[in-house]
Amino acid sequence: MDANLEVGNRFRRAVTASSVVSALGVACLTTSAVALSRPVAVLLFSEDGTRLLPSLENAAGWVQLTTGLLGLLLLVAAGKSRRLATWRLPIWIGDLVLLSAAAMIALGLAEGWLRFRGAREWGSATSTPLTLEDMRRDGGLPLRPGVFAQRAVSDFDATYDRVVLATINRFGLRGTLPVMPKPAGRVRIVALGGSTTFGYAVADGEDWPSQLGRRLGDRYDVVNGGRPGATTFRNFAYLRDHLLKLEPDVVVLYEGFNDMWRAVRRHAGDQPDYGIVDEGLPASDAPLDQGEPAQWPWRISFLAYRGARWLSARLDVWKPSWPEPPVGGGPFVFNPAVVSIYERNLKAMVRLCRSRGVQPVLATFAACDDPSLPPAEQQRRLRYVTREIPQLDATTGQQAMELYRDVTRRVAREEGAPLVDLARRMTKDLSAFTDTIHFTPAGERRLAELLAEDLLREGVPAKAGR
Repeated sequence: MDANLEVGNRFRRAVTASSVVSALGVACLTTSAVALSRPVAVLLFSEDGTRLLPSLENAAGWVQLTTGLLGLLLLVAAGKSRRLATWRLPIWIGDLVLLSAAAMIALGLAEGWLRFRGAREWGSATSTPLTLEDMRRDGGLPLRPGVFAQRAVSDFDATYDRVVLATINRFGLRGTLPVMPKPAGRVRIVALGGSTTFGYAVADGEDWPSQLGRRLGDRYDVVNGGRPGATTFRNFAYLRDHLLKLEPDVVVLYEGFNDMWRAVRRHAGDQPDYGIVDEGLPASDAPLDQGEPAQWPWRISFLAYRGARWLSARLDVWKPSWPEPPVGGGPFVFNPAVVSIYERNLKAMVRLCRSRGVQPVLATFAACDDPSLPPAEQQRRLRYVTREIPQLDATTGQQAMELYRDVTRRVAREEGAPLVDLARRMTKDLSAFTDTIHFTPAGERRLAELLAEDLLREGVPAKAGR
């Protein structure tokens, strides 16, 4: 017997160098043509199952090209190596096969664990939920119908780490679908604002408009018209073209923070998403129904999808589409002309409501800022503001928020509109906040309580419903 075959006799067979190189070449070409093709890449890596992030698409394209060229080179090399001697594969090749099998088992266990987590977190082991970014649409358009997921964390509580689901109905609104036409004898309240109205860090039913509706009672419908990132400039068109078609009796305007945010950037030049509204434009005839909800994309591999999301966060560094104002040039000072944009837009929204027979109610935006606290604690509480708006520090950020609240108070006074001063009445307890301005479920509940108390005390819903 051949002595070379007696040692263990494990995974030892005669092969040619050409066959090994050919196999590698075919594997590379198959990977390039199939696994990295755009349709398969969309199934593996896409956020919504239809499109790829530019960073991932570019990266996948380069990897596909490189892998394909490598496969061609290996096949050419295989043709040149036909005259080489036959190899006797050593024992370590068998060990490599066993190691590969172990790696495949480990990947399979990781895939199973991610699918188990998916089933527990959002109820599906075959599909992944769309993210909140997928529901956004530009301008004054309603949100995209579907069920969207957001990982909610807190700047103040390390244990607050959860996946929350947000259901957007066919009208592009969070929550249940309003009955149309509005039933007789019911009072409909529309809450209009940004992410703090939408309920960015809480699940369905925990947002303050939903809790306000439950607190007011069965006679009242409260519609959540919040859209993350929206300003008065965009919400004016949204109110005119969409929300007023819901036949509201009361509109609660919870505005200000996003306008302040855009005002900082306004100093850098013209902004396409922020300006003075045009009250002379007619309302759009777009229908209320936004069509079928978006479906969660089916996933071949949760592991590939999660890995791609992790990688895309490191490949695609977000950059604003406008030039940023310089940081560190001294205390930031708002231009009165820029601040007046918010005032003029808010007054326009009040006039628009009244022109349609709807009662406007203004509310100052609440936050956990407290100028009476030590500087270090103020900095901690304003972390969200200073992180998202680097031109502001804790002091100027607090001043900026109070400046825009004062504008809301002045508009309410000059227009004779009811005011709910949530900025002064809302608790400053950090258990109510996930960051400077967004709320925990407890904070959403407390805000709903304050709004219900003030609205009922002023008799606003009753007067509007007559």
